[in-house]
Amino acid sequence: MKKVNVSLFLILFSLTLVCCKKESIEPEMYKISVYNGYFEQIDSVKLNLIDLGSLDINSFSTPILLKKGLFPITYITESGLFYSANVDSKGVHENLIINIDNNGLISINNDER
Repeated sequence: MKKVNVSLFLILFSLTLVCCKKESIEPEMYKISVYNGYFEQIDSVKLNLIDLGSLDINSFSTPILLKKGLFPITYITESGLFYSANVDSKGVHENLIINIDNNGLISINNDER
């Protein structure tokens, strides 16, 4: 009888672990904005072929909604430099910022504003 109770307890405990497994759920859409941390104005920014206009120094674009995936971003600085990259929207955070830093490097971060 004791052996049956222990076996039953182990089965119930295993089912509890399986049923209560914590999973991260990725959103269907991501709210993405671009931040200009570059040392000069950006005259033109395009994300997934959507024109976001120009960005003053230390300013944010209007956010857009995009599905999970890999998207091209291109921008042209005030002095005429052209940059392009691909950014991957994924993860559990639905608000993302594409950051253009002082050196022109592009990164994507959680929007914690």
